Amino acid sequence: MKITGPGSASPPDGPNDTSGAKEAGRSGKAFADKLSAPESTQKVAGAEASTIITADITSELKAGRLKPEVAIERVVDRVLERQLGADAPAAVRDQVRAALRDAIEADPILAEKFRSLTG
Repeated sequence: MKITGPGSASPPDGPNDTSGAKEAGRSGKAFADKLSAPESTQKVAGAEASTIITADITSELKAGRLKPEVAIERVVDRVLERQLGADAPAAVRDQVRAALRDAIEADPILAEKFRSLTG
């Protein structure tokens, strides 16, 4: 005797019943398509947005019209503006600014990049 609980699927009609396999095949194909697709457009859009946000700072820095320290501060200001918005309380802005500055100084990769800029 077979006991089934609530919500359990009914058993296949027989050895040739492939309805479940067909459904699994469709979802499996969709999953495989996602894995083989190029990077998501969201990641690309985010990278493009980051580049656009700092493009003018980068060009001024490369042209020598901006010191690296000032460029870093401008990037931090833009991150704060974008992530917190103009209406964020000053205390929150100061905390996030301090955390970003600490991250820049503490992260070995970022610290090395900054040192290479200042030279």
